[in-house]
Amino acid sequence: MQLLAEKAPQGGEVLYYARKFLGVPYVAATLERSKQERLIINLKELDCSTLAETVLALATTKRAGGTRFEDYCRTLMLFRYRGGRPDGYVSRLHYFTWWANSAVKNGLLQHVDGQRKYFSKQLVPNVYYMSANADKYPLLKGRPARTDSIARLEKAENGKPLGYYIPQENTGLGRNALPEVRDGDLIGIVTNKKGLDCSHLGFAVWGKDGKLHLLNASSIHKKVVEEPKTLRQYLSEHPSSIGIIVYRLTDNPLKTNRKNMTKVYVMSTCPDCAAVKELAKEDSRFELIDLGEHVRNLKAFLRLRDTHPAFEKVKARGSIGIPCFLSEDGSVSFSLEDYFEKHPDAEPSGEACSLDGKGC
Repeated sequence: MQLLAEKAPQGGEVLYYARKFLGVPYVAATLERSKQERLIINLKELDCSTLAETVLALATTKRAGGTRFEDYCRTLMLFRYRGGRPDGYVSRLHYFTWWANSAVKNGLLQHVDGQRKYFSKQLVPNVYYMSANADKYPLLKGRPARTDSIARLEKAENGKPLGYYIPQENTGLGRNALPEVRDGDLIGIVTNKKGLDCSHLGFAVWGKDGKLHLLNASSIHKKVVEEPKTLRQYLSEHPSSIGIIVYRLTDNPLKTNRKNMTKVYVMSTCPDCAAVKELAKEDSRFELIDLGEHVRNLKAFLRLRDTHPAFEKVKARGSIGIPCFLSEDGSVSFSLEDYFEKHPDAEPSGEACSLDGKGC
């Protein structure tokens, strides 16, 4: 992927990639064009949410050393979907609250609030706009069951404090007063609109005037811009905007997230591994480890094979023990069926691959 091959400044990847999209047309609802939920990637038309996801996924992949389009796709799914993969319309993280909580949980983002001197208000979400206005959403309209599912998710997240934010009157302070806010930080504009949490997203830019500005996909300018007005001026022209909540990409986000992943040991020459590899490379819950790619992968697997009791029967029948699923709880499985039996919450809604479970 060309963008990932570029030399983005270390630590400044977010703003670097955000500026790559300056001038791209603003187009809303580009994710609503397909009746079936699937991963949509559109770098030629962006709204505030897709700009934020696109830039953060690029910066995250770059920090992790990823260079392939597939690496970017997997990272984008981590940001966009509950569980890191598209599983119907309800799996998409529609509200900022859902999206931010998921990214923090996955180790992708961290909330910024400094010593809370100027981060003086707490955002406690009470979202219900989607379920109350289903007719405004093409993929909810006429679908009461889907709308009910959204309503249940809204209710489950409501009342849980998201974090502290900077009220509008403090957003005009200079860099010395707000040293916690850095170039490239993600800014969510907190709203007082009923049923919503944040109404707009963008990236922080400290201007030459010493004030905060917003790089965003603007419906007013009809393109991605670095807003010439200060952030304070921008907010004052939008009466429903009451402040900003700030998040930052973690230093090594995919490494942080990897601790919650299931390791899947495979080998390219193993016939029983083929279907597992296809599943794992498309599912962010799995870290695919090919024993033939590097000797350290082989050594790690051999240590596991020599010490874990689950391999006793495997070794007794003279098998290697791959494909092998090593879950974060330490349990080991040798087939998809066995893995999903031990972890029923992880089972995909679609039909799983069918393997005989014997291994190589």
